Amino acid sequence: MQISKRKLMSNILIIDTANAKLSLALLAKENIVGQYLDASDYSHARNITLEIEKMLSSNSMKISNLDAVAVNEGPGSFTGLRVGSSIAKGICFGLEIPLIKINGLEAYAKYFYKALEGKYQDIFILLDARRDNYFFAHSSMGEIQTQTTFLHIDEIEKKINESLSTWVYNSKNEGEVKLQATFLAEEVLNKWKNKDFEDISSFEPQYLLNNYQAKK
Repeated sequence: MQISKRKLMSNILIIDTANAKLSLALLAKENIVGQYLDASDYSHARNITLEIEKMLSSNSMKISNLDAVAVNEGPGSFTGLRVGSSIAKGICFGLEIPLIKINGLEAYAKYFYKALEGKYQDIFILLDARRDNYFFAHSSMGEIQTQTTFLHIDEIEKKINESLSTWVYNSKNEGEVKLQATFLAEEVLNKWKNKDFEDISSFEPQYLLNNYQAKK
């Protein structure tokens, strides 16, 4: 589909439905001007449309003011990814604006390296995939070392133990900061500036369907 020509602005909606909680962010001129993190789990389909409208309205915007939509492509919640990708593709198709995909776990790993001010060399992001399996990514000094994959916790712990200075995010641990759309903002802006856009008609989320691995 031909993308209409627009000024190089940056009203970008970020949709993150890969995790248990729906999360949204709104960028305007490279700044985060709106954000939303659902209080309940797995309410993506019920709340996403209303919360997008509310966030735009609170910033005196209409959906037609968007210049692009970015979406966490996964891996993560199968149903959540379907909801997020469908909404993102629908908006982009209707407005003829670019679609940006973000590998969530890898973007989170880069985000936490900077957020923790480089205090830890290796960042491990673990997203629960049940039965002691995880969707997993690993960065070292802010660069991705292990691209997003699906591993049993025993294999991940081997990699963690081989590292010297580590910080681990595990989605199963209570009380930890919740993964959210604002953490994806830097990667989104990088792709926007480089015009790294997706073909709307062929885009599909990264489901990484689980062939559950038995503990050996």
